[in-house]
Amino acid sequence: KNRLNLYKDPAEPAKAPVLPSDTSAQLPSGHADEDLLSVSNTSDLDEIDEIQQQNRVLGKRSRTIEPTKYIQRDNLGELALASDGSSSDEDREPTRASFRPSATQRRVSRTILHQRFQGRSFSYIFEHIQQSVHTEFLAVPPVCRCLLDFGFGPHGLNLMHCRPIDLQGRIDAQESNISFTDFSERNALRPAVSPTSRRDVSEALRALRVFARYFYNSDVVELIDTASAFIDSYKRIPDSEAAGWKLMAYWVS
Repeated sequence: KNRLNLYKDPAEPAKAPVLPSDTSAQLPSGHADEDLLSVSNTSDLDEIDEIQQQNRVLGKRSRTIEPTKYIQRDNLGELALASDGSSSDEDREPTRASFRPSATQRRVSRTILHQRFQGRSFSYIFEHIQQSVHTEFLAVPPVCRCLLDFGFGPHGLNLMHCRPIDLQGRIDAQESNISFTDFSERNALRPAVSPTSRRDVSEALRALRVFARYFYNSDVVELIDTASAFIDSYKRIPDSEAAGWKLMAYWVS
């Protein structure tokens, strides 16, 4: 033996080095990707679906189901109209005009009102009375209520409630505590200003006739024409006698 080998460990037979096996290195890149996708679990796929669902463009959806309460309400409304046999505005009074007409008031108003207002709601008529150029007097709610059924005399409406009023008078009324929107009975009719001459009574009748030609039928207009002709021809009261024409206005009313 060589002396140099005395200080060396006995060498074992040489063996070939064992390399770690790498299966991915032996496979083509395409197969490796497929294997990676194949091991994806179900939760990953679900997350992908959720993301795609969120990014999807939504279209319009038709509303096929309505709340039951609205359907029932519509049905009740149709039944109510069917029971009345009419779908006019008068059967659907808004809460703004808290006027509750009696059966007599309804019947009289249908008899005397012009054809253009037949079937209209009372709030519609009141609004037109207050805003019409044919209304030359102060159309406060109590006066409108009485005019609806020609409530002169026993109902409290006086001819002098129809006396024409100028612009300054309208401004003063707006600045006062008079309500122009409360049509309920609690808004009572106030006394009219008494006439002082024939002219006051004649002007009130003329303003009432202008109003009647637009809001009433021809029979009411003829009645007012008769009263006007009587006042113009009456000579037993001096033109400036206040007490006499106050009684005449009451009598005509």
